[in-house]
Amino acid sequence: MEATSTFEVPLARRATVFVCVLCGRNPADKAAPPSGRALYDALAAEHEARAETRFRIEPAQCLSNCNRGLSVAIAGPDRWTYMFGELTIEDAPGIYRGCIANAETEDGLVPWNERPACFRRALIARVPPLPERSL
Repeated sequence: MEATSTFEVPLARRATVFVCVLCGRNPADKAAPPSGRALYDALAAEHEARAETRFRIEPAQCLSNCNRGLSVAIAGPDRWTYMFGELTIEDAPGIYRGCIANAETEDGLVPWNERPACFRRALIARVPPLPERSL
């Protein structure tokens, strides 16, 4: 995996990476943990090992993307939101690199050619930031 950059994202603009921990539930073996939980655990372990502070990784109970396999979303204030599906546990290093690339932008827009292959292949949606409104 790549080294951590020194780019500092203001706390109020940091992204949160949501990993669906219910994805990949095996109906035949309800006692087995879902593979989404394994993906979350892998990403969280890498995050802790790096002491990364530019983004957070949080478990999500469901991202309503059940037909598209393991799913991850990246969102944050004043940032573009991304939704990815059809990911695998083997994609964890690429997902983490993509999270770092996202964190190194001010608005969450990562150029296509700078995204890891799993993010280029698995992109489901890119949603613009909410517009600021005058009260």
